[in-house]
Amino acid sequence: MLRDKLKMITTEIIDNPDLIEDACALLYDSYIGQGKWVFSKGNPSEIRVEIKNGRKLLVDKFIETARWFGVFDKDRLIGCARLCGTDRNNKYEVEGYPASQPIREFLPRVNCMEMGKVAVSKDYKGKRIINLIYLAAFEYCQRNKFSVFTCIGNVYIKSLFQRIKLSPKIAQTFKYEQTDPTSASLYLIDYQKDEFDHIIENLRDNINYADTHNYSTVIDALEIVAPILPLPVYWHDRQGHVLGINELCLKGMGTTLDKVLGKSPYDFYPEEIAEHILDHHELVMQTEQILSQEEFINNLSTGQPVYAKALKVPLYDDNGNVTGIIGTSIDITAEKEAELLKLEKLKLENQAHRNALEHQEKITLFARKVAHDINSPLAALKIMMDECTELPEIKLIPLNQILNRLTEISRNLLDINDSKSLNVCREQAMPTVVYAQLAELLTEKRVQFLSQKVVFKLQADVLAKSALTQIQAGQFKREFSNLINNAVDALADTPWGEISIEVRAENNEVVVILQDNGKGMSSGQIAKIMSREGFTEGKKNGHGLGLQQVWDMLDFNSGKLHIDSVIGSGTSIRIAFPEFSENGK
Repeated sequence: MLRDKLKMITTEIIDNPDLIEDACALLYDSYIGQGKWVFSKGNPSEIRVEIKNGRKLLVDKFIETARWFGVFDKDRLIGCARLCGTDRNNKYEVEGYPASQPIREFLPRVNCMEMGKVAVSKDYKGKRIINLIYLAAFEYCQRNKFSVFTCIGNVYIKSLFQRIKLSPKIAQTFKYEQTDPTSASLYLIDYQKDEFDHIIENLRDNINYADTHNYSTVIDALEIVAPILPLPVYWHDRQGHVLGINELCLKGMGTTLDKVLGKSPYDFYPEEIAEHILDHHELVMQTEQILSQEEFINNLSTGQPVYAKALKVPLYDDNGNVTGIIGTSIDITAEKEAELLKLEKLKLENQAHRNALEHQEKITLFARKVAHDINSPLAALKIMMDECTELPEIKLIPLNQILNRLTEISRNLLDINDSKSLNVCREQAMPTVVYAQLAELLTEKRVQFLSQKVVFKLQADVLAKSALTQIQAGQFKREFSNLINNAVDALADTPWGEISIEVRAENNEVVVILQDNGKGMSSGQIAKIMSREGFTEGKKNGHGLGLQQVWDMLDFNSGKLHIDSVIGSGTSIRIAFPEFSENGK
């Protein structure tokens, strides 16, 4: 494995012609064979391809005057670079190209070397070899009191320089030739300004960090690819420490690489948020699955809250062991804020509805009290009327009419109180966005079960998110709260629980599917529930759902229930309501 090979790696200055020939062959293989590099025939550096001893070599006019450095695996050259002084016209190699004019004033004219043409054998690609090459070259310049500069367009090397805190000398970039795929930046370490010590120290720390962490070829590939990906990417070790991160992700966080490398979420966020993030990391590593979740974080520079949809996959070493996670995040702040505004509006509407219901309940209670208070005097008055035989009929008839009228009023008041609960519930039902009710409920449940290892998920397509049904919202939330609580109870013996709710709009129905990966139920238990028996028994065994109230809710709102379950795998509960359309049907 590559990890074992790296134990035998050494660096040396190359002054043997045969080894310089090996270095030129490695340059050809790296730049042209692998990189498909194309150079113009009349280039100022006189770059050309020569064939010697049956091998293709990449050479130029600096080949004999350059100081060469090699990285070896025993006797095999696996990496190389070179330092060049000025040519016979006192110009560095870069100065032969007209496009380099903006950087020339920054180049020291004495005691300075130009570093370029870095190559690594294709079966040794990785940050450690590149680190060793640069360390050898920089240490050589420091020992000999030379300043050193390099003009780099390669995003992988730029990422390395960022990691060791070597910044571009100027913001302006250039291309050696117009056909070059990327622009180059000038990096300079000035010996006269004592700039070598901290750069070399950071470079050694970077090498030591790589040696003490179980890096893999996947991480080596990430280091190369992540800087050019059009989405934020980061990768962490098993403890949540940042191993790498690209520029897009740093921009989203409002920070820089030096402030996050080697840090964990505990260094950036409150404990509750950090644990929420790391619990998800642990779930990804334990299940070895691709998982997503919503994360609420702050931009580290502005302090503004950011909602992100995080997608994470396991990170493996070369032996197939999970060593961390690779993640990306999508900013959903605008969508989330719109959803929260909608939920807040619905909450206000629901509160107004609850206030109206409370007012109605007060009226009902008052009507019951009045009816109760009237009934006894009416009964006594009726008895007295029956005994008043001496009253003339002309007076008796009006009194009986008055008595009957009061009795009718009392009966009407009692009818308000004694109406069937079905009619009362139907009078209270309103067109309701089911998805919004469930989103609000799950927000409460995440807080309620924060200490338990359970993940809550809610999903719906665009149509389902706005689908309406005619239900009593408070009753709906109460009964779904009970169902979720029972689902959590069913996860008691599960190391990592997952409860997912999906809302669908199909066949003129609003369908809610509640799933858990708990202990499940037998077919006999399901049959008992569907026959409306034993609604509260057996909860300690994970199957007593307390469904009497749920059945009442379904009856009141024309709902339907279906249950699928497998012992040891989990339960799926499907509830459907008629969809409410624009015309109110």
